[in-house]
Amino acid sequence: MCFNTTISIDSIDSIDVCDPCYSSLSTQDKIDYHIFIKLVITTSKDTQRFLDHPNRHIVNEIDFNEPFFLFAPEEGTRDVLLVNFNTLPNTIHKLSCEVNSDQRIIGTVPSSLRELHLRHIWDEDREYLEFNSMFIDHLLSNIPPTLEVLTLPGNFSSRMTECVLPTTLYDFRYRTIPPNLSKLRVPTNKVYSGCYLSTNRYLKKRWLESRTWITGIILGNYDYLEASKPIPSQVRRLELIKIYGASEDDPPPPLILVPGWLHNNITYLSIDDLNSELEFGILPEYLETLKIEIYNVPLKPHLLPNTLKYLCLSSYDQPFFVKDSLPASLTRLELPSFKGSFEQLHPLPSLTRLYINEMNQSITTIIPTVKIIYIKLRSFENNQVTLQPTVLHHLEFQTYNKSELKPGFLPSSIRSLVLKNCIVESTGIIVDGCASIRSDIKIDPEFLPHSVKFITLSPISIFS
Repeated sequence: MCFNTTISIDSIDSIDVCDPCYSSLSTQDKIDYHIFIKLVITTSKDTQRFLDHPNRHIVNEIDFNEPFFLFAPEEGTRDVLLVNFNTLPNTIHKLSCEVNSDQRIIGTVPSSLRELHLRHIWDEDREYLEFNSMFIDHLLSNIPPTLEVLTLPGNFSSRMTECVLPTTLYDFRYRTIPPNLSKLRVPTNKVYSGCYLSTNRYLKKRWLESRTWITGIILGNYDYLEASKPIPSQVRRLELIKIYGASEDDPPPPLILVPGWLHNNITYLSIDDLNSELEFGILPEYLETLKIEIYNVPLKPHLLPNTLKYLCLSSYDQPFFVKDSLPASLTRLELPSFKGSFEQLHPLPSLTRLYINEMNQSITTIIPTVKIIYIKLRSFENNQVTLQPTVLHHLEFQTYNKSELKPGFLPSSIRSLVLKNCIVESTGIIVDGCASIRSDIKIDPEFLPHSVKFITLSPISIFS
């Protein structure tokens, strides 16, 4: 049986044709194996259809991605929306929904709920402003005793004097300012990696050290002149962002990193726009994730720590990587602007996810022994590339635009495929030996070898 799996149902009408392997699962099976059968609902009409469906128990995850999912205008008002949670079945384990400040609530969420994710409905005129919500305050006052995961909108500010988090909660995601975090009462010895302190001023060390459950910081407009002020040792995740003023005459300070400022306890580092070159002694020794939105300076050999697993350089567009500039520890590499060569690099044997602008033959240099990989491209115009020098068993391949695959692209070792925006219009493309294919574009069976036993046509989102 699969573990930690989400199966999306396309529509309410698809509930009855859900794969028997999943529709036959008991409620306890779904809990034990962390399996979610997900349905997205966008209209109040579909909400009622779901509630009336005889097999609604199959679904244990609902995403209401419109603000009116269970809403009706409150009597005597025009703008306030009334939310009735009493109608939700007690078989729901995961609930996601959009919220704003104009909602009122009846009832409580199902006691079966394990995950609750709340998103703010963005208003362009008030996008970065704090908002209050009776809806969220009511939910926080009635948290189910089984809740394990909770996500709150970052700009939400509770009117409650305090909010007590349950002991069952192990994953809490809330990126907000100190006054909002001060209202939280957290069980002893809890640490939440998804909880971030967001501030545009330098950290009050004593305040943070009294809240050991906070290990993430979002620091706006960091000034390198403040580098003499150390980052508290409890911080594991750090995001450095630029916040622009109302006019071009009010730019943020340049983001320049100096050696020794980032301590070695930091394992996650995200930077908006780096105005200095990465040098030895800047990056933490045990860093596992590095994301830089704007940085296009060649990486030096052995500069990146050998503990790094996830590297994302969004604007990196150098002609090639020099030898030993990427560590063999990488499992995920995102270079959405990169069109260059990997030819000088050693193999990256642990790589499982690769996102680049376009692909050339040098890709086989870094994945010669990889057996499972997810590849996403912005462009696949150079579709003469072949993966035959590799030993891939499972490939998930996605292109931004529809692209035609050519014979010789896939290695003979392929046993299973997931394809998004990929067109197969002749024989010899899918190799003999491939047993299963999932695609978002229909493939004529006459173009498939006899070895293919399973083929699924469904919407696909490969890279998350």
